[in-house]
Amino acid sequence: MAVVMAKARQDIHASDYSSNVNVMFVLQLLFGLLGLLPACIASSSDLLDSYVSNDGVIYADDQIIQAIFAQERNFTLCALFTTERESVNCQFCKVFAPDFKLVASLYDKQTTDSEKEMYFLYVDLDSNREAFKTLGMTHVPNLVFYPPATAKGDIKRGLLAEHKFTTFLRDDSQVDVLIDILKPYGVNIEIVTEFPWSKLIEAIGLAIITIVVGFAFREKVLKLWRNKKIWLAISLMSVIMFISGHMYNVTRGTKFMGYNGKDYVLIDPSFQSQFAVETQIVAVLYSSLAFIAIGMIKLVSQLKTRSAQSLATIICSLALLVICSILINLFKVKSYGFPISLLPISLF
Repeated sequence: MAVVMAKARQDIHASDYSSNVNVMFVLQLLFGLLGLLPACIASSSDLLDSYVSNDGVIYADDQIIQAIFAQERNFTLCALFTTERESVNCQFCKVFAPDFKLVASLYDKQTTDSEKEMYFLYVDLDSNREAFKTLGMTHVPNLVFYPPATAKGDIKRGLLAEHKFTTFLRDDSQVDVLIDILKPYGVNIEIVTEFPWSKLIEAIGLAIITIVVGFAFREKVLKLWRNKKIWLAISLMSVIMFISGHMYNVTRGTKFMGYNGKDYVLIDPSFQSQFAVETQIVAVLYSSLAFIAIGMIKLVSQLKTRSAQSLATIICSLALLVICSILINLFKVKSYGFPISLLPISLF
């Protein structure tokens, strides 16, 4: 009987020990699952928040693109596919990228993390060759919107922005254009412009300097003002300037100049379009070349000494070289594949 009781107690202790082990296992499993819970419930936007730079842009690479599209998304992606490579010389890329970054920065500052419904991706060709292939991008620049995805790895073809990049330079503000493009996606951005005090100070300073110099050299200024030859040259250049392309600009209603959101633009980089001021600039350059050539033929020969003639010829030749270099570099702005090069002098 004593042996039976001892065996019963032993069985009871073994059963209690087994139950305790099972309870400990369940508790450890439960605490382990609780520890993984934050990672499980974290939204995909948390991942993107870690990628966002100080200016509100995600500068993507192939790994970031793969990580973003490998999970569900409860937000829209606004992706700018572009390139910074100098050999490509993508003028539209250079023009649009700063405005894209500005709009992204404004959205980042005006929206809290919990309110964000859109993220801005800057996808450069050199850093995202695989992403370009995966997402089917064949040219730059390209502004594409990727809607929320309900399944992991859902890489749907994005929605192209219904706006031609070749028209950006002809808009008064590319920032305003981009903001209008974003509105249908529920993104409202407010632009707060500050008074341009620096430009006002520069204008006042320039006016003061002009007045002081004009007063100090008033005799010479008046002499130049009354010079008939100077007025003749100005008149001829004005006639050439106004007749060259002026009728085209009037009949087509060509915009006088462009604005890229920061500065005024005098040259439209598209070879299929131009600003009205371009025709005036080219006319001035060509008329300058004509006057210098006439001066070399008519005036230099009238100089009395050979040394004076040589010096004047050298000066005129250098002037011709500089103006031709400016003109050719202007052609390169219009068409980056222009084959001729002279001095690296560019005013535009």
